[in-house]
Amino acid sequence: MPGDSSRASAACEEILLSSGFTDEAYRRYALRPVDGGSYAAAFRRVISKYPHKTRRDVLNELAATTPGREGKWFAAAKDAGLLDEALVLARTSPADPNTLARAARDLAELQPAETSPTCTAELVR
Repeated sequence: MPGDSSRASAACEEILLSSGFTDEAYRRYALRPVDGGSYAAAFRRVISKYPHKTRRDVLNELAATTPGREGKWFAAAKDAGLLDEALVLARTSPADPNTLARAARDLAELQPAETSPTCTAELVR
């Protein structure tokens, strides 16, 4: 049945976590492909289950699981406050133009003094 293997993987991950084998659980199950839901939601799921990992490390490891589509992690990086990483991801591979435009607008509203036209142009490029 569809979804059986993902449910089994989730159960195995929970067993390892509840048994204190967090590194093993992370290595085997945290970096699984995104199936349904957003990349940002997948990032939040991993961060919540593995708080001992840095956001930057998790983001980089997740992005490495999607070669050629690293830009899909842009929103996760932006939401986590990892703006430098977000820009690198947006330059590495295509990211959704609407997400980039929203990010440029949000950044301009939050930090108008620090937001230069060059930075905004980089985001919506």
